[in-house]
Amino acid sequence: MSQIGCRGWENRSLISFLSTASTCTIFLDSRSSLNYNSYVVRTKDSLEYVMKAPRKDLLDLKRKILLLPHADNLVCFLIFGSILNSEKNVNDFDAIVIVKKVDSTLNELFKLLVRKYKKLDVNIYAQEEVLNNLSFYTREFKLEYLARGLCLLGKNMLASEYSRVNEYEYKQSMLIRSIERLQTVRQRYLSASLTPQEKITYIKKYLLRISRSILILQGLENDLSVNKLQQDEINQRLTEMGVLDSSLDFRKIRTPDEYFDFFDSVISKALIRCKKDFDLKYKNRGR
Repeated sequence: MSQIGCRGWENRSLISFLSTASTCTIFLDSRSSLNYNSYVVRTKDSLEYVMKAPRKDLLDLKRKILLLPHADNLVCFLIFGSILNSEKNVNDFDAIVIVKKVDSTLNELFKLLVRKYKKLDVNIYAQEEVLNNLSFYTREFKLEYLARGLCLLGKNMLASEYSRVNEYEYKQSMLIRSIERLQTVRQRYLSASLTPQEKITYIKKYLLRISRSILILQGLENDLSVNKLQQDEINQRLTEMGVLDSSLDFRKIRTPDEYFDFFDSVISKALIRCKKDFDLKYKNRGR
Protein backbone atom coordinates (compact mmCIF):
# COMPACT_ATOMS: atom_id res chain seq x y z
CA MET A 1 0.00 0.00 0.00
CA SER A 2 1.24 3.47 -0.75
CA GLN A 3 1.92 6.12 1.86
CA ILE A 4 1.22 9.78 1.26
CA GLY A 5 3.99 11.90 2.79
CA CYS A 6 2.82 14.85 4.84
CA ARG A 7 6.04 16.71 5.44
CA GLY A 8 6.25 20.21 4.05
CA TRP A 9 3.94 23.13 3.69
CA GLU A 10 2.62 22.02 0.29
CA ASN A 11 1.09 18.87 1.80
CA ARG A 12 -0.73 20.64 4.59
CA SER A 13 -4.19 20.19 3.04
CA LEU A 14 -4.04 16.40 3.52
CA ILE A 15 -3.03 16.85 7.15
CA SER A 16 -5.95 19.18 7.67
CA PHE A 17 -8.33 16.71 6.01
CA LEU A 18 -7.19 13.81 8.17
CA SER A 19 -7.48 15.89 11.33
CA THR A 20 -11.09 16.83 10.61
CA ALA A 21 -12.51 13.94 8.56
CA SER A 22 -15.43 12.30 10.30
CA THR A 23 -15.60 9.22 8.08
CA CYS A 24 -13.03 7.26 6.13
CA THR A 25 -12.23 3.65 5.33
CA ILE A 26 -9.57 2.06 7.53
CA PHE A 27 -7.58 -1.05 6.66
CA LEU A 28 -5.41 -2.96 9.10
CA ASP A 29 -1.83 -3.10 7.86
CA SER A 30 0.59 -5.88 8.76
CA ARG A 31 3.34 -3.49 9.82
CA SER A 32 3.74 -2.95 13.54
CA SER A 33 6.32 -1.95 16.15
CA LEU A 34 6.56 -1.63 19.91
CA ASN A 35 4.89 1.75 19.62
CA TYR A 36 2.14 1.30 17.07
CA ASN A 37 -0.15 -0.82 15.05
CA SER A 38 -0.44 0.74 11.61
CA TYR A 39 -3.69 1.52 9.88
CA VAL A 40 -4.17 2.71 6.33
CA VAL A 41 -6.80 5.39 5.90
CA ARG A 42 -8.26 5.66 2.41
CA THR A 43 -9.94 8.97 1.67
CA LYS A 44 -12.79 9.59 -0.76
CA ASP A 45 -10.18 10.72 -3.32
CA SER A 46 -8.46 7.31 -3.14
CA LEU A 47 -5.47 8.74 -1.30
CA GLU A 48 -3.93 6.48 1.30
CA TYR A 49 -2.22 7.60 4.46
CA VAL A 50 -0.73 5.43 7.17
CA MET A 51 -2.17 6.33 10.53
CA LYS A 52 -0.96 4.67 13.69
CA ALA A 53 -2.79 3.64 16.80
CA PRO A 54 -1.05 4.52 20.07
CA ARG A 55 0.64 1.82 22.08
CA LYS A 56 -0.90 0.50 25.28
CA ASP A 57 1.00 2.73 27.72
CA LEU A 58 -0.28 5.85 25.94
CA LEU A 59 -3.82 4.53 26.01
CA ASP A 60 -3.35 3.95 29.73
CA LEU A 61 -2.12 7.53 30.08
CA LYS A 62 -5.22 8.77 28.28
CA ARG A 63 -7.47 6.82 30.64
CA LYS A 64 -5.74 8.29 33.70
CA ILE A 65 -5.88 11.84 32.34
CA LEU A 66 -9.62 11.51 31.77
CA LEU A 67 -10.04 10.56 35.44
CA LEU A 68 -8.41 13.78 36.67
CA PRO A 69 -10.83 16.17 38.44
CA HIS A 70 -10.30 18.98 35.93
CA ALA A 71 -9.94 16.94 32.73
CA ASP A 72 -12.72 18.99 31.13
CA ASN A 73 -10.30 21.93 30.97
CA LEU A 74 -8.25 20.09 28.31
CA VAL A 75 -8.87 21.06 24.69
CA CYS A 76 -6.01 19.13 23.07
CA PHE A 77 -3.30 16.80 24.37
CA LEU A 78 -0.79 16.29 21.58
CA ILE A 79 2.22 13.97 21.76
CA PHE A 80 5.21 14.14 19.41
CA GLY A 81 8.92 13.33 19.28
CA SER A 82 10.92 10.24 20.15
CA ILE A 83 8.14 8.51 22.07
CA LEU A 84 6.28 8.15 18.76
CA ASN A 85 9.22 7.48 16.46
CA SER A 86 11.42 5.10 18.42
CA GLU A 87 10.85 1.36 18.60
CA LYS A 88 12.53 1.34 22.01
CA ASN A 89 11.11 2.51 25.29
CA VAL A 90 12.13 6.13 25.84
CA ASN A 91 12.24 8.38 28.89
CA ASP A 92 11.62 11.62 27.01
CA PHE A 93 8.05 12.85 26.79
CA ASP A 94 7.29 15.71 24.38
CA ALA A 95 3.80 17.14 24.33
CA ILE A 96 1.68 20.19 23.68
CA VAL A 97 -1.27 20.74 25.99
CA ILE A 98 -3.95 23.25 25.02
CA VAL A 99 -6.44 24.18 27.70
CA LYS A 100 -9.44 26.44 28.06
CA LYS A 101 -7.72 28.20 30.95
CA VAL A 102 -4.16 28.01 32.30
CA ASP A 103 -4.32 27.75 36.09
CA SER A 104 -2.95 25.81 39.05
CA THR A 105 -5.25 22.82 38.48
CA LEU A 106 -2.70 21.71 35.85
CA ASN A 107 -0.57 20.51 38.77
CA GLU A 108 -2.73 17.38 38.78
CA LEU A 109 -1.72 16.56 35.21
CA PHE A 110 1.98 17.20 35.76
CA LYS A 111 2.11 15.07 38.88
CA LEU A 112 0.77 12.22 36.76
CA LEU A 113 3.31 12.81 33.99
CA VAL A 114 6.26 13.10 36.39
CA ARG A 115 5.43 9.68 37.82
CA LYS A 116 5.49 8.08 34.36
CA TYR A 117 8.37 9.83 32.54
CA LYS A 118 11.84 10.94 33.60
CA LYS A 119 12.27 13.87 31.22
CA LEU A 120 9.33 16.11 30.40
CA ASP A 121 9.16 18.74 27.68
CA VAL A 122 5.55 19.85 27.80
CA ASN A 123 4.33 23.23 26.58
CA ILE A 124 1.07 24.65 27.88
CA TYR A 125 -1.06 27.05 25.84
CA ALA A 126 -4.43 28.61 26.39
CA GLN A 127 -6.86 27.95 23.54
CA GLU A 128 -7.19 31.69 22.95
CA GLU A 129 -3.41 31.99 22.55
CA VAL A 130 -3.32 29.39 19.79
CA LEU A 131 -6.22 30.97 17.94
CA ASN A 132 -4.46 34.36 18.03
CA ASN A 133 -1.01 33.10 16.96
CA LEU A 134 0.48 33.77 20.39
CA SER A 135 1.57 30.19 20.87
CA PHE A 136 5.27 29.72 20.09
CA TYR A 137 8.35 31.06 18.36
CA THR A 138 8.90 30.06 14.72
CA ARG A 139 5.42 28.59 14.91
CA GLU A 140 5.03 27.78 11.18
CA PHE A 141 8.02 25.43 11.11
CA LYS A 142 7.09 23.84 14.42
CA LEU A 143 3.47 23.47 13.35
CA GLU A 144 4.60 21.08 10.62
CA TYR A 145 5.62 18.26 12.94
CA LEU A 146 3.01 19.10 15.56
CA ALA A 147 0.35 18.69 12.87
CA ARG A 148 1.59 15.11 12.45
CA GLY A 149 1.68 14.36 16.17
CA LEU A 150 -0.56 11.95 18.03
CA CYS A 151 -3.62 13.73 19.41
CA LEU A 152 -4.35 11.69 22.53
CA LEU A 153 -7.26 13.87 23.65
CA GLY A 154 -9.48 16.36 21.90
CA LYS A 155 -8.93 17.71 18.40
CA ASN A 156 -5.53 18.63 16.95
CA MET A 157 -6.07 22.37 16.59
CA LEU A 158 -2.53 22.79 15.31
CA ALA A 159 -3.22 20.77 12.16
CA SER A 160 -5.85 23.26 11.05
CA GLU A 161 -3.52 26.13 11.97
CA TYR A 162 -0.79 24.55 9.82
CA SER A 163 -3.15 24.24 6.85
CA ARG A 164 -3.20 28.05 6.63
CA VAL A 165 0.58 28.48 6.48
CA ASN A 166 1.96 29.72 3.15
CA GLU A 167 5.38 29.07 1.60
CA TYR A 168 6.90 32.37 2.71
CA GLU A 169 5.83 31.90 6.32
CA TYR A 170 7.02 28.30 6.39
CA LYS A 171 10.46 28.97 4.92
CA GLN A 172 11.00 32.12 6.98
CA SER A 173 10.20 30.11 10.09
CA MET A 174 12.54 27.30 9.01
CA LEU A 175 15.37 29.78 8.44
CA ILE A 176 14.86 31.46 11.81
CA ARG A 177 14.72 28.11 13.61
CA SER A 178 17.93 26.96 11.88
CA ILE A 179 19.76 30.12 12.95
CA GLU A 180 18.43 29.63 16.47
CA ARG A 181 19.67 26.03 16.49
CA LEU A 182 23.15 27.14 15.41
CA GLN A 183 23.33 29.36 18.49
CA THR A 184 21.93 26.63 20.72
CA VAL A 185 24.60 24.17 19.58
CA ARG A 186 27.37 26.70 20.21
CA GLN A 187 26.11 27.48 23.70
CA ARG A 188 25.57 23.88 24.71
CA TYR A 189 28.87 22.62 23.30
CA LEU A 190 30.98 25.38 24.85
CA SER A 191 29.26 25.72 28.22
CA ALA A 192 27.49 22.47 29.11
CA SER A 193 29.11 19.65 31.06
CA LEU A 194 28.94 16.98 28.38
CA THR A 195 31.15 13.95 28.01
CA PRO A 196 33.20 13.71 24.79
CA GLN A 197 30.79 11.12 23.37
CA GLU A 198 27.76 13.23 24.33
CA LYS A 199 29.30 16.17 22.49
CA ILE A 200 29.84 14.11 19.34
CA THR A 201 26.29 12.72 19.46
CA TYR A 202 24.86 16.21 19.98
CA ILE A 203 26.81 17.73 17.09
CA LYS A 204 25.85 14.89 14.72
CA LYS A 205 22.18 15.27 15.64
CA TYR A 206 22.01 18.97 14.84
CA LEU A 207 24.33 18.81 11.86
CA LEU A 208 21.80 16.47 10.28
CA ARG A 209 18.76 18.51 11.30
CA ILE A 210 20.04 21.91 10.22
CA SER A 211 21.65 20.74 7.00
CA ARG A 212 18.39 19.07 5.93
CA SER A 213 16.63 22.41 6.40
CA ILE A 214 19.36 24.14 4.41
CA LEU A 215 18.84 21.81 1.46
CA ILE A 216 15.10 22.54 1.49
CA LEU A 217 15.67 26.29 1.72
CA GLN A 218 18.07 26.13 -1.24
CA GLY A 219 15.70 24.04 -3.33
CA LEU A 220 18.19 21.17 -3.65
CA GLU A 221 15.79 18.71 -2.00
CA ASN A 222 12.10 18.71 -1.18
CA ASP A 223 10.40 18.06 2.11
CA LEU A 224 9.88 14.37 1.36
CA SER A 225 13.23 13.42 -0.19
CA VAL A 226 15.44 15.18 2.35
CA ASN A 227 14.55 12.84 5.20
CA LYS A 228 15.82 9.86 3.23
CA LEU A 229 19.33 11.35 2.95
CA GLN A 230 22.18 10.27 5.20
CA GLN A 231 24.93 12.65 6.29
CA ASP A 232 27.37 11.62 3.52
CA GLU A 233 24.71 12.34 0.88
CA ILE A 234 23.87 15.66 2.52
CA ASN A 235 27.55 16.61 2.60
CA GLN A 236 27.71 16.03 -1.15
CA ARG A 237 24.83 18.48 -1.66
CA LEU A 238 26.53 21.01 0.62
CA THR A 239 29.69 20.64 -1.45
CA GLU A 240 27.63 21.38 -4.57
CA MET A 241 26.41 24.55 -2.82
CA GLY A 242 30.01 25.59 -2.28
CA VAL A 243 29.72 25.79 1.50
CA LEU A 244 31.64 22.58 2.22
CA ASP A 245 35.26 22.25 1.18
CA SER A 246 35.53 19.08 -0.89
CA SER A 247 38.91 18.35 0.73
CA LEU A 248 37.23 17.87 4.12
CA ASP A 249 36.34 14.25 4.83
CA PHE A 250 33.63 13.99 7.46
CA ARG A 251 34.30 10.27 7.86
CA LYS A 252 37.82 10.95 9.17
CA ILE A 253 36.68 13.22 11.98
CA ARG A 254 37.23 11.67 15.40
CA THR A 255 37.42 14.18 18.27
CA PRO A 256 34.59 16.36 19.65
CA ASP A 257 36.47 19.54 18.72
CA GLU A 258 36.92 18.34 15.15
CA TYR A 259 33.18 17.69 14.92
CA PHE A 260 32.39 21.13 16.35
CA ASP A 261 34.78 22.93 13.99
CA PHE A 262 33.34 21.07 10.99
CA PHE A 263 29.76 21.77 12.08
CA ASP A 264 30.22 25.46 12.72
CA SER A 265 32.21 26.30 9.62
CA VAL A 266 29.78 24.52 7.29
CA ILE A 267 26.47 25.48 8.93
CA SER A 268 27.37 29.13 9.47
CA LYS A 269 28.46 29.60 5.87
CA ALA A 270 25.39 27.77 4.54
CA LEU A 271 22.94 29.80 6.64
CA ILE A 272 24.51 33.06 5.49
CA ARG A 273 23.89 31.90 1.93
CA CYS A 274 20.30 30.90 2.75
CA LYS A 275 19.58 34.24 4.42
CA LYS A 276 20.88 36.22 1.42
CA ASP A 277 18.92 34.09 -1.05
CA PHE A 278 15.76 34.31 1.06
CA ASP A 279 15.99 38.09 1.35
CA LEU A 280 16.55 38.40 -2.40
CA LYS A 281 13.59 36.14 -3.29
CA TYR A 282 11.19 37.90 -0.94
CA LYS A 283 12.67 41.43 -1.05
CA ASN A 284 9.30 43.00 -1.84
CA ARG A 285 7.45 41.04 0.83
CA GLY A 286 5.58 43.24 3.28
CA ARG A 287 6.20 46.49 1.34
